[in-house]
Amino acid sequence: MERINGLVASEDNANITGGTIDNTPIGQITPAVGSFVESVITHGATGTATAISLYGDVHQITGAYIVTLPAAVIGMSGVFRASTAATFSVKAGASDHFEMYDGTVLDNGDKQTSSGSKNEFIQVYCETANTWITIGINGAFTDGGV
Repeated sequence: MERINGLVASEDNANITGGTIDNTPIGQITPAVGSFVESVITHGATGTATAISLYGDVHQITGAYIVTLPAAVIGMSGVFRASTAATFSVKAGASDHFEMYDGTVLDNGDKQTSSGSKNEFIQVYCETANTWITIGINGAFTDGGV
């Protein structure tokens, strides 16, 4: 662990307790003081991913569940991975759509569904509002419809 001008950093996380970024005090037009941890989020039931969890987090899916994404905002990204052999789906919100890994554009609100193998994953990224682009996969994901 190392402390540099109010930043405590280790291999896995950082705790910002004060200081400046580009000569601006932290918490004014920069992120607030706090801990920033690279995290793994476990989904043990069908549900909705939070917006804050879609800035690089890994989502571990533990069964045959559907995870609905929040509104696609430019810069959001996440990885969704099966920790067990079960079919899971990642679903776009009603106003959003996916561009699959092969370039196929799905309808708003559709989901991408895994084939059910353990360790399958899908990585999505938003570079245009309302569009989730699949930038990485392991396994076979298909259009799961609404």
